[in-house]
Amino acid sequence: MHCFIRPNFQLTPSFHRTAFSSCPGSRDSLGFVPDRRRGLIGERTMPRAGKRMKNEDEVAEEALRLLNGSSNLPRLVVFDLDYTLWPFWCECRSSKENPSLYPEAKGVLDALRQKGVTMAVASRTPTPDIARCFLNKLNITDYFVNMQIYPSWSHKVEHFQKILQSTDIPYKDMLFFDDEDRNIRSVSQLGATSILVNDGVNLRALAQGLQQHGRPSASS
Repeated sequence: MHCFIRPNFQLTPSFHRTAFSSCPGSRDSLGFVPDRRRGLIGERTMPRAGKRMKNEDEVAEEALRLLNGSSNLPRLVVFDLDYTLWPFWCECRSSKENPSLYPEAKGVLDALRQKGVTMAVASRTPTPDIARCFLNKLNITDYFVNMQIYPSWSHKVEHFQKILQSTDIPYKDMLFFDDEDRNIRSVSQLGATSILVNDGVNLRALAQGLQQHGRPSASS
């Protein structure tokens, strides 16, 4: 699949992320990646020895069990992209690359889709063309009924206002996953159940989100 990026698209200083010595997600010769929050060298990206990773179908099956066991499913699940669905920042990547999701992200998406839960995207990436290109390459664009992908200083309040206008689903019926505290705080104040992820969207994050959304305080 070919993705076409506007050749004159430039990042403005206003929307540059916190400066690091190298782009988050880039690896050194040992396979380490710079920690996205501290700008230091972080953990290896490969799984630890002796721990078998679930395949996509196994993740989807377990995610479905979690969804079936929830008495108060969210009507809409909203995902950030960078370091939430995939382990990199779009502005540090080329549209010519073939992206990959976090290991358990696709299974979670498949389970939500199979369960009939509506999904959307809220991303503040300064390179929305690359983000949309990657979603197309991953064949998951049609998973989402609404995609708000553009740089903003509103910590995604504006993104969620537009999602609300488009879907007519109240904030209290939304579940949101993101890797940045400031976005979590802002969206939580709107009334949406908001979950901070440290290792991308996975079964653990889904279970936490469903549990928190099921509490009376999250839906009142």
